[in-house]
Parts: sequence; structure tokens; C-alpha cells
Amino acid sequence: MKFKNLEDKIMGTEDYLELWEYLEEKGYNFKQFITQLASWLLAFVAAILGFTIERLITTEPLSIIIPKWIFITMLSLVGISISLYCLYLIAHFGNTIKRYFSSADKVKKKIKPLEEIIESVTIDDIPPICKYLKGISYAFIIAFSLVAIVSIILKLTGSQLG
Repeated sequence: MKFKNLEDKIMGTEDYLELWEYLEEKGYNFKQFITQLASWLLAFVAAILGFTIERLITTEPLSIIIPKWIFITMLSLVGISISLYCLYLIAHFGNTIKRYFSSADKVKKKIKPLEEIIESVTIDDIPPICKYLKGISYAFIIAFSLVAIVSIILKLTGSQLG
């Protein structure tokens, strides 16, 4: 109890305001960073998926030595790997963002005028943008898995893959 009184004497309203601004800014910066990073990674994954599907539906043989179905399966595994890495980054940065915003909310409660103006929001989960990016990553994992399965099934049934 004495520590809280000591803390209040050491930190004034201006200090709390500065700390709140810092935490809010850090949270928004991380949010912007993960949105950009995940967007670039998912755009790259989309390009790989498009190329993989194009290779799957074309009847021309590959100009490389490995069989077409192995090439398509390898590309699918690369796409799945990048999507899983993207999921990891989203989860990691999402929790970091949540921690900054939760801390900022706790600091904001120390500043009564600010608390009256800005409504407190309890953050129990990662930000919505991270949830959307996770959904897109899962969709790519499913798409790549389906492409790999179709490629293997076509090979096993003797259909033409080039």
C-alpha cells in the first residue's frame, strides 16, 4: 500500500500521460508493421499459389528433370511453410500489440481526465486485423494442401500431368 502512494508521488499526471502516449504509439507501430509484413508475405504466397495452380492445370511438361507432381507438391510445401511462418509472426506480434495496448489502458486509468474522455477497452485477444490475417493464412494453407493432394491423386490415377 505504501508503494502505491510512493509511486503516485514519484510519477505525476504528465509522466503518466507521456507513458500512455508512448505505449499507444508502440502498439500502433507494431500493428502497422505486422499488417505490412503479413501483407507482403501473403501476396508472395498468393503468387506462388497462382503459379502452382497454373503448373497443375497446364498439360505441357516441365523443362526441368523432376516429375511435375513432385514439383507441384514441393511448391505447395513452400507455400504452406511461408503461411505457417506468417501465422507465427501474426501470433507473436499480435500478443505484443495486445500487451502494449493493455498496458496503455492501465496507465490511462491513472489519468482521470483522460479516463473520462477515452473509454476504457479491455483487450483480451489479439487485434481484429491480426485475426483477419490469420484467417487468410489458414485459407492459403488449405489451398496449398488441396493443390498438393490433387497433384498426388492425379499422379496415382494416371491422369496426365506432363
